[in-house]
Amino acid sequence: MCRLLLVEDDQALARLLEGVLSRYGYQVRVAEGEELASLEEVVKRFRPHLLLLDVNLPFYDGFYWVRRLRCFTNIPILFISGRGDPLDQIRGLEQGGDDYLVKPFTPELLVAKVGALLRRAHGELAVGEKDLRVYGGLTLDMRRQELSYGEVRLWLTPTETRLMARLLEAQGEVVSREELFLAAWDDNQFVDDNTLTVNVGRLRKKLERLGLPRALVTVRGSGYRLALVPGGEKDSD
Repeated sequence: MCRLLLVEDDQALARLLEGVLSRYGYQVRVAEGEELASLEEVVKRFRPHLLLLDVNLPFYDGFYWVRRLRCFTNIPILFISGRGDPLDQIRGLEQGGDDYLVKPFTPELLVAKVGALLRRAHGELAVGEKDLRVYGGLTLDMRRQELSYGEVRLWLTPTETRLMARLLEAQGEVVSREELFLAAWDDNQFVDDNTLTVNVGRLRKKLERLGLPRALVTVRGSGYRLALVPGGEKDSD
């Protein structure tokens, strides 16, 4: 049974969402009280398959917590918030969230989002002998959601993993934005164009941390490509 951790300051809403998700067969744990000041420990003890995280919380807000949690876990994180400003949504994704759902929302949309994130993180990534994607000195372990270059390794989120896998599979050829949407989101009717841009930006920052600051190239009017050659050096583009 998939374990969900729900972090929502409005306890009435938390219990309502707990009931909805429980009816779909999920094991739901609601963080409350003093636990809202120590979410790291709650996550480590409960080990959820997915975190539903409000933005407006006592002690520290959701943006703070997602930064802290990304230091040690790559579980899918779905923001659920009444703050619908596009800048808040972009901030949530840039900090490490995988999706952002604005209140009020229907139970059906919540369940669809949760199911899609769980499938991506715990279904599609379990691909056995096809776990590795390699090109230009970069190695992506899809099962571990780990990208490495030389001796440096770092975690990717589930969405970043799927995007990077498609770019690596292209072996330096251009991948259109439409192809990346299809690779990363099987319910792309719920995803706007800016979400892809934000995730590509996050990948660029992680490639910079690996020592490849210009490896992910935008091809205007077409899409994106990895500017690497098989020996591991950046190409001349």
